[in-house]
Amino acid sequence: MRIAAVIIAAMAVACARELRSANPNAWLELETEHFTLRTDLEEEDARRAVADLELIRSALLATGWHGETTSPARIGVVALASGRELREIVPELVEGVAGSDRFGQRLILVSADGNLLGSETVKHEVAHALLHEYLVTHPRWVSEGIACFLETLDIDRKNGVALRGQSHWQRRDWLERDKGRFHNWSVEVMGSGAGFDNANGYEFETLSWTLVHWLVDSRPTNFETFLRGLSRGQGMWAAFSAAFPGLTEEKLAAEMKGYLRYPYPMGKQRFPVKPWTGAVASRRLPPAEAHAVRAQLFAVFGELPNRQTKMQDELVLGRALDAANPLLLALARNRRDLKLAIDRHPEDWRSWELWFDENEQDVAAIRRARDLAPDNAGVLARLAVAEQAEGKSGLALELAQRAVAISPGPFELHALATVHEKDGRCAEALSEAERAVDALPDRVDARIPGVLRERITHITASCGKNDAIGTAATVDAEPVLKGCRQPIRAFPTASSITVQFTIRDDGSVTAVAVGGAYDDRDAGLLRQFVESCSFEPVLIDGKPHRVQLNLTLDAFMH
Repeated sequence: MRIAAVIIAAMAVACARELRSANPNAWLELETEHFTLRTDLEEEDARRAVADLELIRSALLATGWHGETTSPARIGVVALASGRELREIVPELVEGVAGSDRFGQRLILVSADGNLLGSETVKHEVAHALLHEYLVTHPRWVSEGIACFLETLDIDRKNGVALRGQSHWQRRDWLERDKGRFHNWSVEVMGSGAGFDNANGYEFETLSWTLVHWLVDSRPTNFETFLRGLSRGQGMWAAFSAAFPGLTEEKLAAEMKGYLRYPYPMGKQRFPVKPWTGAVASRRLPPAEAHAVRAQLFAVFGELPNRQTKMQDELVLGRALDAANPLLLALARNRRDLKLAIDRHPEDWRSWELWFDENEQDVAAIRRARDLAPDNAGVLARLAVAEQAEGKSGLALELAQRAVAISPGPFELHALATVHEKDGRCAEALSEAERAVDALPDRVDARIPGVLRERITHITASCGKNDAIGTAATVDAEPVLKGCRQPIRAFPTASSITVQFTIRDDGSVTAVAVGGAYDDRDAGLLRQFVESCSFEPVLIDGKPHRVQLNLTLDAFMH
């Protein structure tokens, strides 16, 4: 084993002549109050980079939108020393990307070429990460529009100010060339987030940025009301209609046409920004962990044809150095000895979470993970459900609510719904289960909304009295469709496409799941369409009532 490790290390050094990031001995990890930076930069440059990240975060919070409290969870960033290293993972036109790592934590990949403080890509991706702390519902046009709006933030470190609202010439030039084209904003931007991919992503980003810029310039108070609705888990159309009453597609199109007359009257604002002076903890990353980081980049962000081969190569190199590394085990998924991880890395919360996920009867394991990672929302959500099963309902509720406060994602909301249900809080359980569906991104594996809807059906059928929380069985008359904000194209298979959803007592729609669509893209577009619909309130005994429905798509088309 030692001989193999020496050979592998020599191979890695040889590769490093080509790419610094391929050398596992070049990797550092730096931690500040809000970031964990993993990078192959030299230490002095890495310290400057993580300090810039903290200043960018402060500026984004000062100029953007956020909740009353900020999440204590750190944002993970991988900053590669050069753009050439980034090209090993993502295509030519991609300068950065944000997502989640294999343990559900926020992760950003960027190039550290040049000054991070002046990088639009870095500001764009950090803005995405911060929005995930604030919003429960994440319409793609809102996320991309705000991230593009904030990416041009001009941060003056010396004078402690940031200028918001600037626009770069590329987007203005695109709009100038596009201005003769008619846009149906409800369909092309607000209703089509699931339909855009990298091929037409710049078009979607630019239109989303334009719409957000106009809303901020013309209706800032309404826009903040809209975002607060999304932060509570309202569906996009329900939140938009409540925040912008009377803003029909016709009125929106007319006002946007005036707004886009050249030169565009886009507003700018200055905000004070506090300097960052916190502590930085630095360590050399173990070589096996460096290989695991690279493997994860290929697995999570890799878009090139050789990504699977590259990932497997890194797994082989890493496991030869440390077969118990928990990130390598999480990425491998098979032929893994999870006991090895908790034996050799008991100080690493990831070891205990991996073990618990396959040994849920071992509640002590997830308690140990919580002790090691007290601000990890995924760990807290798992522990909440486990403690509820042990009869500790008060502790379970406290843990689940804290998990949602840290990261209001589908997994955490689902855990909170489970705790409420087991404790007999049926209306709260149903509300959180529906919010879990609404928290899913526009484009997602179509099976996931269906699985979460099954939970809603179970709660409706078994938690307390059915008529207290709504069920289709109590409806005497067919619900009356008032209309849908977003038009829909004809689907020849409409009679075989199923739509499950909830009608709230005010007639708005929530928690939509689509079955039988051609692919995830079509399923996402149909989810958005149904969410844009509203019904006459369903009356039971003369009172508006929440109901669960399962219809075919042709019921909407006729």
